[in-house]
This record gives sequence, structure tokens and C-alpha cells, in this order.
Amino acid sequence: MIKTLSPGVVHGVPADLRKALASAPAASAAWEDISPLARNEWICWVESCKKAETRSFRIERTRAELMGGKRRPCCWAGCPHRRTGRRIFLFSLRPIVYADGTMKQCITCGMPLEGDMASDEEVGAVMAKM
Repeated sequence: MIKTLSPGVVHGVPADLRKALASAPAASAAWEDISPLARNEWICWVESCKKAETRSFRIERTRAELMGGKRRPCCWAGCPHRRTGRRIFLFSLRPIVYADGTMKQCITCGMPLEGDMASDEEVGAVMAKM
């Protein structure tokens, strides 16, 4: 088992995430195999929640997805703490919205999306400026 885990580019590994990853040797090994930027994305994704139950869910999902071969969190726009200048990060995936407008989910993993997605017009306007 790995006693210390490598940090991200901006964020250090929080204690609760470190404990979850250290409890599974496969997750620890996967953590050390991903890039510092990828580690940073996982850490920021976990730390960005407002509710304790969401944080616990994301910590467990991080552990499970690393063991399953995922290298970055799905449906995450990216860590806002490492953005500089005019460069922005966009969702590359579009949600599924049912006729009644109630369900939005990632077309890759099926997880419900948090917040609203940019419209095609908004994405086009941003891309035109880059």
C-alpha cells in the first residue's frame, strides 16, 4: 500500500480522499499512474461539492472509477483554479433532455448533470474567439 499519494498541480490530496484511495491498492496505483493534471481534476471535483453526502459519493466514485481505468472525472468542466487568461474549458458532451425538460444526463456515463450546459450558440461564440 502507498503511504503517501502524489498531489495535483494546484491541490493537495485531502485526508478523506487519501484514506479512500489508500484503502484500495489498485486505486492507489492508478492514482500514481495518472498525470498531475488529472489528479488535480479529481481532487478539485471532490472538493467542489457543497454537501457532505455528495462529497462522500464523489470520493467513492473516484476510487471505483480509478480502479476501473478512468483517468479523469466524467462531465467535469475542469479545475477553475488553474485557468489563466482567456482560456476556458468547455463540456465536450451534451446532456439528454427529455420532452418535459426534467432529465439531463451525461451521454457517456449516464450520471445526472449538475447545472446547465451551454447552448450550441454559446459554444460556437466562444470557439470563434479562440
